[in-house]
Amino acid sequence: MHTLLLLIATASNASEPFSFTVVGDTQTDGSHTSINWDVVPPMIEGMNALEPDLSIFVGDLVGGSGSLSTTVSQWQDFDSVTSALTSTRYLVPGNHDMYGGQGTFNAWATMWPELPRDNSPEGEEGMTYYFDYEGVRFISVLTDDPVRGYVSVTQPDWLDAVLAESGDFEHIFVYTHHPVSFSTESPTGGSEGRFWQSLIAADVTGFFSGHWHRYQPSQLGGGGETWETIIGTGGGAFFPPWREYQQRFGFLLVEVDGARVDATFYTDSDGDGDYDDAIDHYVMSWDGEPETGLVAHYDFQDGLEDLGALSISKDVDGELFGDANWLESGGVVGGGVRLGGDGYVEAGSIGDYVLAFKFGMTISAFAKVDSVPSGSWGGAIMSYGTSDYYSEDEETNYSYWLSILDDGRLLSFWEFVDGSNISYYSTESAPLDGEWHQYSLSRDMGSSELIFYVDGQPLGEPVAFDQLPSGGGRGMLYLGADVAGSTGYEMTGAIDEVCLFNRTLTPDEVAEIYSSKSCILEVPEPEDTGGTGESTDTGPDTDTDTDTDTDTDLGGGVEDVVGSGGCGCATTLTPRTWWWSLFFTVVIIGSRRSNVTTLKRVRMTAF
Repeated sequence: MHTLLLLIATASNASEPFSFTVVGDTQTDGSHTSINWDVVPPMIEGMNALEPDLSIFVGDLVGGSGSLSTTVSQWQDFDSVTSALTSTRYLVPGNHDMYGGQGTFNAWATMWPELPRDNSPEGEEGMTYYFDYEGVRFISVLTDDPVRGYVSVTQPDWLDAVLAESGDFEHIFVYTHHPVSFSTESPTGGSEGRFWQSLIAADVTGFFSGHWHRYQPSQLGGGGETWETIIGTGGGAFFPPWREYQQRFGFLLVEVDGARVDATFYTDSDGDGDYDDAIDHYVMSWDGEPETGLVAHYDFQDGLEDLGALSISKDVDGELFGDANWLESGGVVGGGVRLGGDGYVEAGSIGDYVLAFKFGMTISAFAKVDSVPSGSWGGAIMSYGTSDYYSEDEETNYSYWLSILDDGRLLSFWEFVDGSNISYYSTESAPLDGEWHQYSLSRDMGSSELIFYVDGQPLGEPVAFDQLPSGGGRGMLYLGADVAGSTGYEMTGAIDEVCLFNRTLTPDEVAEIYSSKSCILEVPEPEDTGGTGESTDTGPDTDTDTDTDTDTDLGGGVEDVVGSGGCGCATTLTPRTWWWSLFFTVVIIGSRRSNVTTLKRVRMTAF
């Protein structure tokens, strides 16, 4: 009995769900001093309405001044407004906060003595630090100096030591002012630099930054799945290069519930003065396997809408440019897009980052190729990238490209680090006969091979790759041409039934798309293996290929132990049987950290 009471107490101390907000660059837009008085006060009200536990500000709190006393006065404005927060406030300075020069560090520490300092490296108290909340570790990192300006992470050894001792936390979040994906402009070193590689090695869930006045989340790659979210949308002026759907004032709400982490961007999209409009959402960490399948789909039957039907799909609708025309009929099935050799389809939205595939993928399109340019890149069928950038940084990288050369070979390429290209060619040629054909490309992470397809069949041998793309968070999807502003790669012909999957399709699935002339794959009926306690889906066997497992794979936890033998205990526990099932489960699984979260999920399900 004593053992039972101890185990129950341990389970009840499991971390509770919580939320926090993140925003940077609350400085003036030029029409005020200190902060943006039109944006920051109502934004604070919007945060309070969501009742977050923590609020994090990632630098450039104010416009700054060459006079330290003036900078401090501006900080006081920021402090007076953000003191209205009902959440606990955490800050890191940005370059505008450093304009006061010598003495700024001491002034910062004096201004906000409540910020953590006992674990800070000497001289960076209240700027570089960490704190823990509900089983989650937060790490603040300084990347600016009042004398030297932009600096790389000032304490890499300190950071590595903190990360090394953070392995028992469910999640780690890191924040600073400068992003990583602006790899040439910012001091953090890009995805190959020590800073990002340290985050990857520690399996950091999310990294937040500001500096660039835009909302831009992405998984950078570089060897891991950590998210970078640029959230410099707190009030600073917007500037070129323009991308209206990214350049909105607003803040990020992050919700943590066990293994799952959701992020939602709030803004004032209806113009009523309230920052209560959620216009984008993404999942940083899944409770189970990430959702995979048909992320985007363009069938061109009724126009250029994105028909992707997953929960992560983003309605990245297309728009015609140049001499491209939508045809109500004349596609491989119904409608399609005619490409005259000087036009293309561009698809972009606030959620277009979901198409920046860094890992396994399959892209497919039906195309009627009349002619292609004779150059080394041929005519583009599909690409994801941008030429709309401030400088050649990782955020502008191509995540994929598929084109057909004038000799019929298919070409794929992508970029990594600061725009370094890596190209791959099919070992055989596709027909160039002016007829409709299906062109597909799969990137297989298991075999590290690219597989080119034509008409549902592999085109030659698989091609090995040894480098994945990185960055690409600012890209958009292009059909029939290279990215806007880069001419000479336009295809003449037509395109139809475009599919983008964030997983590698099997050869049979690629062949199914060809035979059915549709991206919608049939989902086979699950086999009845017996004794699992799971029901068999006997409904319709067609779907949008939603391959996700967020409930049944508990990593050897309750469903694998208590639920074995067909009792279905993970979903049918009653208040009376829950306590004994909990006792039985904990005795078997011991104290594995991954299963502590499992216990919490079962308790919530049981009651």
